[in-house]
Amino acid sequence: MWNKVMVIGAIIGLAGCGSLANQHEETSAASPVAGPVTVVASSAQCHFGDRQLKARWVVDAQDADAVFKRMGRVRFSGDATVPPELDFSRQRALLISLGAKPTPGYGIDVAEEASITDGVLTLAVALTTPPPGSILPQVLTMPCVVLTVPREGYQRLALVDTAGQVLLPPLPIDHSD
Repeated sequence: MWNKVMVIGAIIGLAGCGSLANQHEETSAASPVAGPVTVVASSAQCHFGDRQLKARWVVDAQDADAVFKRMGRVRFSGDATVPPELDFSRQRALLISLGAKPTPGYGIDVAEEASITDGVLTLAVALTTPPPGSILPQVLTMPCVVLTVPREGYQRLALVDTAGQVLLPPLPIDHSD
């Protein structure tokens, strides 16, 4: 008798797990992909005076030029040696800076796709740190990236880590454009 109860309980439990898995898949599918996210420039020496993680919109070509000039030893996407021309009529540009760090090895890895839910563009980033116990020079670094995201379909941007935890309060879009 006890064995029959355990078998029936196991079957009910597994059926419940299956329905939860289906609910998760449906919930995930409801979050539309906004489009590609492209890192156009990165640097370990961004002189923006930030002390901690910060994000801000790059509003136009003039602002982008000023941002690129403040990025020391900038690496542009691909093998480019000059800043890319950004099409602000089709995309938005975003600067994410990590703030001052005491050694090399810190960085920002950005997901290649973003999603939009309830008017919020959600972008996943991984904040990288040096390996534990690594011996590194004591050199102040200030990592940052400039990336492009789709222009339409949202009113705010949320930066989350790879586990989905919010890293910064939602950043509104500057509607002055």
